[in-house]
Amino acid sequence: MGSGQSSDKLHCNRYLNGHGPPSLQEKHPHPGQPYSGLRLCAYLPDSREGRRVLKLLDKAFNHQLLFTVSTNNDGGDVITASIPLDGYPDSDYLKTVRKLLKDKGIE
Repeated sequence: MGSGQSSDKLHCNRYLNGHGPPSLQEKHPHPGQPYSGLRLCAYLPDSREGRRVLKLLDKAFNHQLLFTVSTNNDGGDVITASIPLDGYPDSDYLKTVRKLLKDKGIE
């Protein structure tokens, strides 16, 4: 399992800033294969609901549920977000993220 970490900071909005070093994937399409490090960032409103979603995203990041590692046609790493991180300020974004996280067992 990778030794990535996430952190949250306040600067007008809340955001999850996750990063991890190169590691081996254990639960994705090609278990045991290495992948390069990654950086994920989600901007959230500084509100009660935004802080709640931030905690859920942090938990999902720590369980390696925010991304999927696969290989493109050239054999390179492709890291895709399985939870959208770029939907705010869409009015349904927080509700959508909560539902997607709940479907993955994160509540």
